[in-house]
Amino acid sequence: MRKVSVLNKVKMMANIFLNIKLIPILVFLSVTSLDLVYSQNIVVKYVGSSSNSINLRYNYRELSDNYTVLNKDNRYLVIKSNKEQTIMCDDAIRSTLIYAQPNDTIEIDLNKKGLITYSSKNSVYRKIESEFINSCYEKYGPAKDLLSKKRWLLNHKQINPGDFLDENYYQEIQLLDKYHKDDLISNQFYKYFKSLYWSLSIINKIQNPKKVHGTFLEINNSLKNSDYLTNIPEYRIVLLNYTLSLMKKLKIKNDLFNTLQFISAKFSNQSVIDCLLYNRMKFCLLYQNVKIDKKSIALFQNKCKNTLFVEEISKDLSTDKKSVILNDILKKYDGKLVFVDFWASWCAPCRAEFPYEKKLMEMYPKLSFAFISTDKSRTSWEKASQEYPDILNQDNNFFLGTTSGDALLKEINVSSIPRYILVSKEGKIINADAPRPSNPKLKILIEESLNK
Repeated sequence: MRKVSVLNKVKMMANIFLNIKLIPILVFLSVTSLDLVYSQNIVVKYVGSSSNSINLRYNYRELSDNYTVLNKDNRYLVIKSNKEQTIMCDDAIRSTLIYAQPNDTIEIDLNKKGLITYSSKNSVYRKIESEFINSCYEKYGPAKDLLSKKRWLLNHKQINPGDFLDENYYQEIQLLDKYHKDDLISNQFYKYFKSLYWSLSIINKIQNPKKVHGTFLEINNSLKNSDYLTNIPEYRIVLLNYTLSLMKKLKIKNDLFNTLQFISAKFSNQSVIDCLLYNRMKFCLLYQNVKIDKKSIALFQNKCKNTLFVEEISKDLSTDKKSVILNDILKKYDGKLVFVDFWASWCAPCRAEFPYEKKLMEMYPKLSFAFISTDKSRTSWEKASQEYPDILNQDNNFFLGTTSGDALLKEINVSSIPRYILVSKEGKIINADAPRPSNPKLKILIEESLNK
């Protein structure tokens, strides 16, 4: 599995922001007061015996792009949510969705083709809904916009594009209608996926200058249902692309303040305003190497009425918690052999290694661990950390934050993650690019170092 370059990720996301055809929407979890807001859970349980791992990404308008890895060693995912949502499998060989309602316990496995199958004791429909999703995936590709589908097809060259590149998703909708007519899927699933396919078709059409006018009318008409639609990630992409398309048409500079001001004036639905304002603030915090000006902060705090969004952005902007210095962290482990793990909440390969590190903790009690997050968002780091209470704790888990004055970090040059370093009892670096925890070579290195 290739390492993810942090620098390349930032550059890529910055370029996406400037190119309206490629804009994604970012959705993030505000961790404060969530228990008061979300009284229901969605539980996903891996019940299979395969040695393969399943990389999942889940989101909701007040949840982040959260990542987790399910396998034999880590079987459960619990999502706090009072609304339905889809959970995306990010594995290239099975880019499918899992649909779930609040209080669902979804049991997932892999079929002979390597695709996810699932069911729920809470609903007799879930099993057939899973079959519908897999059938669409095999016949028409993943439920993504055309640009993403074209990228997907590059990795599946043996497939004839055919109906895969239907910008209106007629085949998928036709099959969806048939399943619904035969009472094989729930009304909620039908409504959600109908809205999903419509949103995807709008994303495709908004990129076509000949279809922009009619597409704008469709989006305007959809705003009356935005309270429901904003729960669908693809619709949030529609709103964002719509906003930036209008600004471009009106020749309004799309800097942060102008964008926040335009959103506040253009839309009347508060949930739409909140969602878009939050997205733009979070994007700048994570992916743009610019300081957010006080005028933009004040506008956001005044116009955004979602307290979770305001609370999270305020926390990310706060300077009361200083960033840690790598050398200071290592001093805490004086006299101990330390395995240092550089990771981030958004890095699926990083999190896939956590179960292996748990085994190393049990196998080598004299080995210490230091987990150092390269996240730019403290709240994203905190939320991800909460998912691994048996691995990450306040003594071994650190938020790196600003790194400009960290001499040791510059010396070892952590430009991509996951990255691992083994440090001796004397504080000297034994290996500045140690094997991953899943690599058997790491055990040999650890044992050699412990016996010195």
